[in-house]
Amino acid sequence: AAAFDEIYLWVANVDTVTYTLTIGFGGVAAGDQVGVAISVPAGGVPVQVLVAQVLNGGEILYATIDVTLKMNVFGFINRIQ
Repeated sequence: AAAFDEIYLWVANVDTVTYTLTIGFGGVAAGDQVGVAISVPAGGVPVQVLVAQVLNGGEILYATIDVTLKMNVFGFINRIQ
């Protein structure tokens, strides 16, 4: 049986300005990816952006932010065999 990954992810914006985090899922080809933009408020309080999102081993997860050194992204992954 194929393994699945259950993903939990938070982001904290440590600046005084709201920024956008884009999270994407899918395959390795650009046309296979789907992205979601999330507005993250300033102030440093962690915001949960993924709750038990399940991906299989053939998919990728990526995140981009519209500014550098202003957000902390953290979380964990449960591998389900």
